[in-house]
Amino acid sequence: MPTFAKTGASFDTLYLYSRPFKDFADGDSLLFTYPSEIMSMKTGKEGNTTYTENRTGDNLDLILRLIIGSNDDLFLAAKLKSQKADFPGFALAEGRISKRIGDDLGGIIFMIYDLKGGAFKKDVNGLFSSEGNVDSSVSTYELSFASATRSGQ
Repeated sequence: MPTFAKTGASFDTLYLYSRPFKDFADGDSLLFTYPSEIMSMKTGKEGNTTYTENRTGDNLDLILRLIIGSNDDLFLAAKLKSQKADFPGFALAEGRISKRIGDDLGGIIFMIYDLKGGAFKKDVNGLFSSEGNVDSSVSTYELSFASATRSGQ
């Protein structure tokens, strides 16, 4: 994975398959969420409480909106085709999301999400519009990752 120098204008980046992505659509072009809880808890009538770790809490869902027909769109379309052609033989995605932010001392840090074990969750959504809806120029990909570790650097 690349290392990030703490200089420059914007270093909000996405790398998948060691490839930097840049052909983002407008609006919320990258949405990533943890869909499951990291623990479960149950309390009995005497106040005794049990806790258990929920490993599915490490899973991360990624929604990626790219300009249709762009190099990044065509790259992911080929990866999706590969997954559909031979699911057991498909090389899972690894990657990194990096967000450049200011810290409480006026310095710069990066919030990093290291992504492991990714695969396409759905086929690509699209839209045709006769009224000029700009979303007709967007390819929306949905991937799920087995784990995503968040850290500040």
